Amino acid sequence: MDVVNIIGMKNVNFEDNSGRRVDGTSFFFTMPMEGNGAVGQMAGKMFLTNEKCGRLNYVPRVGDTVKVYYNRYGKPEEFALYDAEEF
Repeated sequence: MDVVNIIGMKNVNFEDNSGRRVDGTSFFFTMPMEGNGAVGQMAGKMFLTNEKCGRLNYVPRVGDTVKVYYNRYGKPEEFALYDAEEF
């Protein structure tokens, strides 16, 4: 689980290498850097298909701080609004 700040979203529509149509949303985020000598924030992107977004209990919006839960393959599976008082 990671805690990230959602800083942008973009609808994405394309065909993969096999010609299959893929529709979804890219979520752009920042999060604190971790590790020896790391200082500041890092930026990243995660993609979810429209099908997967439709199964979410909560879909983040720009400006939200969220917990990201991953499946066993390291792909985002669920979001929850972050409450700093939990920790």
